[in-house]
Amino acid sequence: MKRKILIVILIMGLFSTNVSASKFKFIFSPKTAPAFAENNSGIYCDTAEHWCNYSAERLYNEGIFAGIKIGKKYYFMPDEYITRGEFLLYLNAVLEIPNNENIILPFEDEKSIPKWQYPTICSMFEKGFIHGNTENNKTYFNYDEKISRLECAIILNNILGLKNTADATEYYDNYIIPKYAVTPIKNVTDYGLMQGYEDNSFRPYLKINRAMLANILCMVKDYTKTNK
Repeated sequence: MKRKILIVILIMGLFSTNVSASKFKFIFSPKTAPAFAENNSGIYCDTAEHWCNYSAERLYNEGIFAGIKIGKKYYFMPDEYITRGEFLLYLNAVLEIPNNENIILPFEDEKSIPKWQYPTICSMFEKGFIHGNTENNKTYFNYDEKISRLECAIILNNILGLKNTADATEYYDNYIIPKYAVTPIKNVTDYGLMQGYEDNSFRPYLKINRAMLANILCMVKDYTKTNK
């Protein structure tokens, strides 16, 4: 049965006025939520003029990725940043890798990982897709840290098993990309999973927000559809 992930982020600080919690309605069933009836211009009232609008609405319609409903309006919150744990969870909504929580993670912060992320993180670690970060001779996953474009490229390269291509992708900011990330970044670019910027930069340390994530998930979905 196709897994559907509900993404609910309630950032009260985003709003200049106080909003009663009773007015928040979570979208538990994206395919049946009457968003179009209430928003004639589209699903989300905050992406109509945003470059991520197509990807955001596509993921909503495919039951993969949803925003929240506040009152009678739906919000995608495209500028909200994504954490490492969230990225793996949302990515797996597309890839549908079987979850497994029957292993012990070697991370010092294992017990702090949310239960709703834990099975996916376990599966990703078991398959060798993630390794954590070493700090003072200890390994941490840092699930709640914002994920960067560099980290995203490495994870995509590992999970999809991308083969090195003959294309020579060169970004003007290659000098700040660590050697271990050069090939993954080149691969995700050559396979069309991530893109550089108009100034020919990759900006490896820029954090991933929901708009970027929506675009990446659509590209991953298209890639896996033609490379099964």
